[in-house]
Amino acid sequence: VLVTLPEEMPTTETLELAALEHLKGRGPADVLDIGTGSGCVAVSVAHRAKESRVTAVDLSPAALAVARRNAEAHGVLVLADGHRQEDL
Repeated sequence: VLVTLPEEMPTTETLELAALEHLKGRGPADVLDIGTGSGCVAVSVAHRAKESRVTAVDLSPAALAVARRNAEAHGVLVLADGHRQEDL
């Protein structure tokens, strides 16, 4: 089921752009994507902010496998790991 979000709701693209704007001019940074899912935010940030180290975490091993494949497909290094909530 596709649910249309109201225009005022942030989108994945909005989040990516906000993260990149925040990183602009800061030099190397550590970025943590919690609940990465397919890794689209982590991969995009890693691709555009090459000097930063991006770590993607998710409770789902299947989601992390997809995130790893997406990172490989786009030629970026994203450290993907599964953690329980109490580990964070």
